[in-house]
Amino acid sequence: MAFVGNITHVIFDLDGTLIDTELWGLTNVNKILATYGHSLSQQTYGQYIGFTPFDRCKRIIDDLALDYDNQKFLNDWINECLKTVTTIQLMPGVRRLVEHLYSHGIPLAIGTAGKRAEYYPKTAHLEDLFVEGKYFSHVVHGDDKRVKRSKPFPDLFQVCASLFTPSPEPIISRTRQVLADFAMSCDDNGRLILKPRQTVKNTIEHLKI
Repeated sequence: MAFVGNITHVIFDLDGTLIDTELWGLTNVNKILATYGHSLSQQTYGQYIGFTPFDRCKRIIDDLALDYDNQKFLNDWINECLKTVTTIQLMPGVRRLVEHLYSHGIPLAIGTAGKRAEYYPKTAHLEDLFVEGKYFSHVVHGDDKRVKRSKPFPDLFQVCASLFTPSPEPIISRTRQVLADFAMSCDDNGRLILKPRQTVKNTIEHLKI
């Protein structure tokens, strides 16, 4: 499939896009749920991806009808995750794609629904890629006061886009998954959203740079 239009800027999501945190998060959620006789499959857990950690915990509690305080669940989950945070790896092919885009002068940024305090523990051991200013000009976090609404609203990426100098149009936002064919759609502002679900080799071949 031919890609239409030039890519001028790229905003990456973080979890499940740049770093493989989904299985890591699921494993630690299930440690907590096990005390209640519950567990989530990877497929079921996938439906909670993309929400803020607080909202994700709330949805899990509500869906499983757990007698568990939302903030306590979140705190317990974070504590479990911190024990194994250095095991988080890059998603397959991410380094090659980031370096490829950067080598072609494409400005890059990260927009993540997670809080600033959660970002650095997850990326510190991968700082050769994530040190701000090397490949990514800026990072916008879900608790940024300029982000009025969390995902699935586009506020996070709109704020992230506005911080490029100059502000670009259109924006290509690579969100989640490096397997299968491209899926393309438009957001509420008519910007093209690219979801490459194939190998990075095929992703790069389709990008018109």
